Amino acid sequence: NGSRMDPTDSKHEHILLKPSMYECFYPEEGREALTKLRALLEKKHAAAVKAYRDDDQMLWRFLVEADSDIYKAATMYAETVAWRQASDIESFTNVPPPSVKELGNTVLPEHLVGSDKEGRPIYLMRISECSFSEINKRLPDYAVRQFHILRLEEKERKNREITLTTGHWVDSLILIIDLKSTNPMAFKEFIRIWKLQTAVESCYYPGIYFRI
Repeated sequence: NGSRMDPTDSKHEHILLKPSMYECFYPEEGREALTKLRALLEKKHAAAVKAYRDDDQMLWRFLVEADSDIYKAATMYAETVAWRQASDIESFTNVPPPSVKELGNTVLPEHLVGSDKEGRPIYLMRISECSFSEINKRLPDYAVRQFHILRLEEKERKNREITLTTGHWVDSLILIIDLKSTNPMAFKEFIRIWKLQTAVESCYYPGIYFRI
């Protein structure tokens, strides 16, 4: 009927938590690597597998980040689960520090501008709109990382909404960086922030971003 589904509605939780219900697209040669990675995780990190997503889509993201090294991918996966549990990421996302969320959205604004043919949402960040001087004054590095984690979690949940609405599993997104009218000092500060963000992504959110 075209109405938007509520991703927090309990009757949809089984869909949100079962990406295996949706087709996963990866190269044929990746099937064997996925099978080996799953077996390795179940043997060495069984508790971690039970605590987080272990679907083909998520495991494939770790395999790609690990250059198809199943041992490296398994370690990365287990470390991600341990980090999520120690940091209580679910609670943090549900009730984030208001100052971090509000200030982060003010100084590092992004705009949802559409989607590609695969259904991946497209976000736009204009560097000219970012207030790097305010970031330096009011957001220490740990808070910048906190805000980026929150934004990543919210985008993961947004992808689940899109999946529910379209019936097609969406597990990544596109971020367009607009450098127009960016002065050299702002660009230098952007690179510093970028490094803080990508360090978080490569460890705990592999494969979520395609940056342009």
